Amino acid sequence: MSHPEVPATEVVETTFDATVRVVMAYVGHNSVDAVAVPDLITHVHERLVSIASGTPVSEEDVAFFNQCKVDIAPIQPVAKKTPEEIAASIKHDCLICFEDMKPYKMLKRPLASRFGLTPEEYKIKHGLPDDYPLVCQEVIDAKSRLAIASGLGKTNHTRRVRKSDTARVSPQNFDKGAHAVPSLSM
Repeated sequence: MSHPEVPATEVVETTFDATVRVVMAYVGHNSVDAVAVPDLITHVHERLVSIASGTPVSEEDVAFFNQCKVDIAPIQPVAKKTPEEIAASIKHDCLICFEDMKPYKMLKRPLASRFGLTPEEYKIKHGLPDDYPLVCQEVIDAKSRLAIASGLGKTNHTRRVRKSDTARVSPQNFDKGAHAVPSLSM
């Protein structure tokens, strides 16, 4: 399979961009020592240039990338929070986040977007119990009131009668044909 000739400057720019993307993705998803990053950048760039020029990947290259172990660092728990600290972080109108010590109504979104943690990882990291709330009681109460007001949870689902329904059929106009089903013929 032959490739059309690409100017050398274009190859360098393309491989440079590709190198940046590959290294950022690799470092973003793996535990890499800071001293190893320059070597990783050099190797990735050299290999992309050699691939772009048509040179096959050598066994040395394969060995290098195999030694770069994928080591996703597990969440290490910090000092376990005392029951007093846990109780103090739970208020009626907010929860105090142990990552930045700021109040939040709900913790799930800021944990993911600001700190890259799932609720489970957050609980492990700070030694919190499994039943630690992620939503403050005020929000829970507000959602409960809204659900009750909208009729959720009731077993007897009676239909609300609209004024237009009562106006259509009443004892006064029943004999005048208001109860008749409209015909579908045109």
